[in-house]
Formats: sequence, C-alpha cells, structure tokens
Amino acid sequence: MPIEITIRQVATDDDRGRVRAFFQAHIDDPTAFEIPARQTDRELGIPSRIRVAEDSSGNLVGAVFASNNPEDVIRWRMQGNDQVADVIAAEMFMIHELAVHPQAQRQGIGRRLVEAAFDDARGASTSVTALLYDHRTPGLTEFYRALGFQTLGPRQRLELNFTALPGITVGFPQERPEFAWALRTLNPARVTRL
Repeated sequence: MPIEITIRQVATDDDRGRVRAFFQAHIDDPTAFEIPARQTDRELGIPSRIRVAEDSSGNLVGAVFASNNPEDVIRWRMQGNDQVADVIAAEMFMIHELAVHPQAQRQGIGRRLVEAAFDDARGASTSVTALLYDHRTPGLTEFYRALGFQTLGPRQRLELNFTALPGITVGFPQERPEFAWALRTLNPARVTRL
C-alpha cells in the first residue's frame, strides 16, 4: 500500500542537517555535493533549494537538493569570465542529489521530488535543468528519460549555447566513467544543446 507523503521545502540549517544525514545514509557517492549552510548560500548568492518527502509521522522518506550551478559559476569567475558565470547562474539549474528511502521506492516519490525541483527551476526563471547520475544504477536512465530528460553517455561532455551568450558554446566536462549527464530544457528559446 502506498504511503501518504507530504512534500515541503526545507528552510532551516537544522533541516539541512537532517537532509544531509539522510543522503549519507541512502546515497553511496563519495563525490556527493555538500549541502551548504544558509549563510554559505547567502555568501555565494546562489540559494539552495531542498525539498523533502515526509510520511505522516514526519519521517524523511525522500529528498532532493538543487540550486543554480555554483560549481561552474565559481569556476568561470575564477577564470575571470563573469559574463559566462552570470549566465550560468541565471539559466542553469542543477539537481545535485536525489534519494528515496529503499522501503518507499517505486511509489512515485522520486518523480514528485524531481517535479518539485522543476517547479523551483521555473520559479527561478532558469531555462535548463541538468544533473549527473550514476548510469550503472539499474533503471535510473529510464527514470530520468520518463521525466523528460535527455541523457548523454558516460564521459560525454555537455555543451550548451545560451542566447544570452551569442556565438559562445559553454562546455561542462564529465570525466568519471560511472556518471552521465541528464538534461531537461525548460525554455528552448534561451538554450540549446549541441
């Protein structure tokens, strides 16, 4: 029998710590993107968006952590290219982590969490949502494709053209063989994939 869940946005650092512990318990990813404290979000100017799925007792059964793309924004700023960094921050929304408790899987919770992340991306007026995922995980490629993502092969570089950067192709490398890019375009008038 499906469990009743509530999806809500996380706001406090205590909630963020609870989500961090949930991810550590349910994701085996040594490269996991660390959930920052709210103060770090403010310092970077790139707020995190964290949604949780809770059962009727308030227990976490799933969570998604997303934000505008801070790693690449910082990388481009360090290279002295603020224009590209600004466009990436404005246009690209990243899903960093997604997990559903094993006993709650296959009940639509992951789908609802990703759809909540899409709502956050639309609310931030971004034009593309992207993520890296372990393509070796059975069913994960099909899951993301069913949610409207295009998936790239392992080690395949993601290359995007943003209308705000005419004539410039922005590349996002992927060198780890177990990970692959997934991409969902929310506003095709502002971004295209090569």
